Amino acid sequence: MTSHPLYEVTDEDLRVLILAWYRRVRLANQAHAEAGSHARRNSMLLGIPAVTLSAVVGSAIFATIDKTPNRYLQIAVGLLSLTTAVLAAFQTFLRLDEQVREHEVASRSFGAIRRELGQLGAIAHHNREETESRLEKVRERYDQASAASRNVPQKIWDRLVLQP
Repeated sequence: MTSHPLYEVTDEDLRVLILAWYRRVRLANQAHAEAGSHARRNSMLLGIPAVTLSAVVGSAIFATIDKTPNRYLQIAVGLLSLTTAVLAAFQTFLRLDEQVREHEVASRSFGAIRRELGQLGAIAHHNREETESRLEKVRERYDQASAASRNVPQKIWDRLVLQP
């Protein structure tokens, strides 16, 4: 027994599908680009103070080598050293640099798929069989890109979805 669609399939159906995928892929492309920028900004917010405080602690230690340091200076240097270690630990634990790379790769992958869907949409009316075949390949690449990419933070998705 063969199954038949409940309605007649038309070229318009393909155009609607291509447009829907294009919009979703464009959203994923933008979301991953923004998530990568967000992770990069967070990396800087942790990394720059860690490096700066490390330099301050090192300078303070060298400045007090020949003399007995003030008790308050010892406490301040100790707290700065502890703060530096905590910032560096957070940066390592959160793996922000890895997040940046993964989101950039995902953004580029979705960007390539978006461009291919745009091209496919422009020529979809030429040959239905060829369009369906190419669309199947795009779907496979889309599925692979989705499976290989890190999740985008929900607040980024929500903001992008609500944009006109």
